[in-house]
Amino acid sequence: MSATALDEPTETERAAYFPALDGVRGIAVLVIMGYHGGVFLTNGGFYSLDTFFALSGFLITSLLVAEWRTTGTLRLRTFWSRRARRLLPALLVLLLGVAVYNALLVPVSYTHLDVYKRQQARRLRESVQQHQRRTGAALFDMEWHAR
Repeated sequence: MSATALDEPTETERAAYFPALDGVRGIAVLVIMGYHGGVFLTNGGFYSLDTFFALSGFLITSLLVAEWRTTGTLRLRTFWSRRARRLLPALLVLLLGVAVYNALLVPVSYTHLDVYKRQQARRLRESVQQHQRRTGAALFDMEWHAR
């Protein structure tokens, strides 16, 4: 079998393919991206993530069940290698894009983790102090009694 024959979807995969579900998954991904980007009206990012994973699981299971029914076997190595050849190029483009974005557009002060950790520790300390001023008690103030 040639490499191009492995890249093409099998008859089983074509029979188990649902284009409408790809559209729903695409919308779910856009809502998730909007949620992380702070876009208006995309505060349902968690529901979209559940939808994306449920539909992806359904589609993968449908492909495997269809292959099992038509051939009586599961060629998992072939199945996952086709998925990898389809998804890995997009992953590499994404990683390259993030690296370029980080190198060109992110301020240097944000790339230092120790600075970020100090900022977070300061914010946490200020929150605890503010709570103590409002309530008059320490945040972790508990009475322990020996029994």
